[in-house]
Amino acid sequence: MALSLEDRLERFQIKRELSNVQSQIDLFWRERAKEHWLDKGDRDTRFFHRVGGMRRRFNAIDKIVVEGERHGDVSLVKDAIVHFYEKLYHEDAASRLFLEGISYNSIVEEDASELVKEFFEEEVWKAINDLGKDKAPGPDVFNIDFFQHCWNVVKEDIMGFLQIFIRTVFLRKSLNATFITFT
Repeated sequence: MALSLEDRLERFQIKRELSNVQSQIDLFWRERAKEHWLDKGDRDTRFFHRVGGMRRRFNAIDKIVVEGERHGDVSLVKDAIVHFYEKLYHEDAASRLFLEGISYNSIVEEDASELVKEFFEEEVWKAINDLGKDKAPGPDVFNIDFFQHCWNVVKEDIMGFLQIFIRTVFLRKSLNATFITFT
C-alpha cells in the first residue's frame, strides 16, 4: 500500500524528530561521561562500564522477526539475517530485461575525458569538508573528523591512492564493504 504525500511527510518528520532525540541522548551520555571523568577520573570505572554496556545492549540484535517467525537464539538470528540478504540479493537470470536493438545516447568525448581526469587536492579537500564529522567510521576505523583534522598528515597518501585509482580504475572490494556484527 502506497503512502499519501501527507503520510510520507509525517513519517519523515517523525523520523527526523526521533533522530534528534537520539542525538540528544548520545550528547547527554557523552557529557555525563566527561563530567564523571573530570570528577573521578579512573576511579569510577563502573560508571564507564555501565555506559558502554548500555550502548552495546542498545545496538545489539538479540531477537529478530523474519516473515512472522521470531528468532531469539544467536545462531538463529545470524542464520535469519544471512538468509534474508541471500534472498534479497538473489537474482534469477530470467528476471533480467534484455533490451536489444535499442540505441542509447553516448556522452561526448569531452565529458568522457572528465571521468578519467586527475583529482586535484582542492576538490578532494572540499569533498572531505562537505561530509559530516560524526559519520560512522569506515573499515579503517577512521571517521571524517579524523581526515579533516589530520589532512596535512594523510593528504599525500589519499592523493596517491586517488592517482593510482585514476590510472588503474579499480576499486578493491573492501572499499565498499558493510559488516553486520554480533556481540
